[in-house]
Amino acid sequence: MSPSAAAVAAGLVLAAVVAALPGPGRRLAEIPGDGPDPVYDVPLPAAQIRAIGRRLPDESTYLLRTPGATPLVAGNLKAAGQLFFAPALPAQDARVAQWEVVYAHRTLTLRPR
Repeated sequence: MSPSAAAVAAGLVLAAVVAALPGPGRRLAEIPGDGPDPVYDVPLPAAQIRAIGRRLPDESTYLLRTPGATPLVAGNLKAAGQLFFAPALPAQDARVAQWEVVYAHRTLTLRPR
């Protein structure tokens, strides 16, 4: 048996043993996986985030504005942008941003700068 096949077999055996044991190991093994979107800490418009990510040109720069949003919402949107807006780059300086992503009234909009 090759080393990689042995590693796969050992992993399957370990997973079966953990799933069969009572207690925290079993509860951990039964956690369902995430869907296509991350689990955010707050409700966010996941479909709009993905749509803006598809519209942003590769290698462009964007500025994320979240006027009036709580720090938790702003942080979740920043993380979602880093995940779904790549390879576009976030800009800290408005002068270098080619696009502006604005979150207001629970809606995301994309506009050129």
